[in-house]
Amino acid sequence: MLTDADIQSHAERIRDDGYTVIERAASPDLVEGLKAAVERIEREHNLGLART
Repeated sequence: MLTDADIQSHAERIRDDGYTVIERAASPDLVEGLKAAVERIEREHNLGLART
């Protein structure tokens, strides 16, 4: 659980840097499911690395 100070710190990072990282914000099962879904979509649509 994030404290009020943690939330304030993340808000400041978003304001200053445009992003923040919140560790352990998602369960390992959710992360694995999302990775599997992205890999499936890449395969189904013949997607690969961007050329940029």
